[in-house]
Amino acid sequence: MTIRSASFSAASFAPRARSAAITVGACAASKSASSPVCHEVCFSGSTASGPFSLPPLPYPEDALAPVISATTIGFHYGKHHRAYVDNLNKAVADTDFANKSLDDIVKATANDPARVAIFNNAAQDWNHTFYWNSMRPNGGGIPTGAIADHIKDSFGDYAKFRQDFASAAP
Repeated sequence: MTIRSASFSAASFAPRARSAAITVGACAASKSASSPVCHEVCFSGSTASGPFSLPPLPYPEDALAPVISATTIGFHYGKHHRAYVDNLNKAVADTDFANKSLDDIVKATANDPARVAIFNNAAQDWNHTFYWNSMRPNGGGIPTGAIADHIKDSFGDYAKFRQDFASAAP
């Protein structure tokens, strides 16, 4: 079997190799740890092997503190995200999906009630990988480049954009 998975890039997800060991947290820290959904996702055993693997974080677990603590990253990444990957591997075992990219699985299973478990786990793996790669240590601040140009063209400046955005939020 070829070991394949997907990792984040700006354009798409591409194959990635299996990642190194990760820190494992516990969903019990979540306020919803007793809910059936959290229990199914977070306490599923997390031992499945297969064509997909948990991508390495693009920064150390403590790199986003104090905004997001290392403990929170450890729980969310190490237990919760890992469960989606493990459950996806279980769901695609012995199917044609085991040989497809994460992108292709999400597209092929969307809106297919017979494949909801595959879709949910693939989409959440994709979603979480996107989430981790959307943040960076010392990130934030005033945008630069093309996005800054669009903001300036549309709002005049960044301060006006922030004001309009905050006013539009419920």
